[in-house]
Amino acid sequence: MKEINTKKIVDQVWEENDLHSEVYKVAAQIAINQYKQQEIRSNLKPNVFYTPEEIGILIRQRRKMLNVSIPTLAELSDVSDVTLYTTEENKTNLTIKTLTKILDVLGYEIRIVLKSV
Repeated sequence: MKEINTKKIVDQVWEENDLHSEVYKVAAQIAINQYKQQEIRSNLKPNVFYTPEEIGILIRQRRKMLNVSIPTLAELSDVSDVTLYTTEENKTNLTIKTLTKILDVLGYEIRIVLKSV
């Protein structure tokens, strides 16, 4: 796999577009990470199933891996900070719409599959 210098790419995009927004820089970092994931996707298990209790943990781990703060993720996902805090602590019941917004920014998607009998 070709090594990608993500910091160099983010800084270059930042300078070329002359955008001075932390949100834009984080969005660029997320986009680069998603690109890198596509390259290694063939090594991943095609279906990973998470229990409702594990989803908050998954969101927190992914957010920290991307080095994104809760307020920044909230802004990018168009949800409140409180929603993200309670989600990561498994103290809320999210709508599918809200969960999809958060997971989309983090590079995940929801799939519905038929249970095996």
